[in-house]
Amino acid sequence: MNAVAFMHAAYVVVWVVLGGYLADLLARYVKLKKELKDLTK
Repeated sequence: MNAVAFMHAAYVVVWVVLGGYLADLLARYVKLKKELKDLTK
């Protein structure tokens, strides 16, 4: 593989990791918001 192929692969990996991180943050936020709503009842 040449350098351009490695750069393309690294670009894809970075976006996949970033997407997973953002999805995890969103899931934690939704869970926290639900728990806060339950506690304030």
